[in-house]
Amino acid sequence: MNFGRALAHLREGQRITRDGWNGRGMWLALQVPDEHFKMSRP
Repeated sequence: MNFGRALAHLREGQRITRDGWNGRGMWLALQVPDEHFKMSRP
């Protein structure tokens, strides 16, 4: 999977993983802030 496709999956609310990451069960998910969160960008 290329980087653009991985971003598309994240934007759909899916988690992504990568073979070779140290540690079992590691994944990425997009964090989207709400109106009460300090961050203004995902």
